[in-house]
Amino acid sequence: MIAASIPAFIGFFALTTTAVVLTLYWLKKRKHMSHLGVVYMASMLIKMAFFGLFFYEFLADLEQLSKFERAEPLLPLFAGLIIEVLIVIMLVKDD
Repeated sequence: MIAASIPAFIGFFALTTTAVVLTLYWLKKRKHMSHLGVVYMASMLIKMAFFGLFFYEFLADLEQLSKFERAEPLLPLFAGLIIEVLIVIMLVKDD
């Protein structure tokens, strides 16, 4: 378990976003463009599973947390998602 804090959330989402982007770029270089969408959607499920695994204590204590503490993971989450979507658009558009 990882202690739930803003740096931990940023690190988690930065690492997973980097892994997703590199995987998608690798698939494009290997000429597997038809698989980009499926791999991207699968990566979202994997990311959710790992988030639940690493931050289980945070998720279990949601009812006792303040609104600010509950919202802590949202900024890095949305920043990572925006980056991922923009890169996916660039990869698909380049083809």
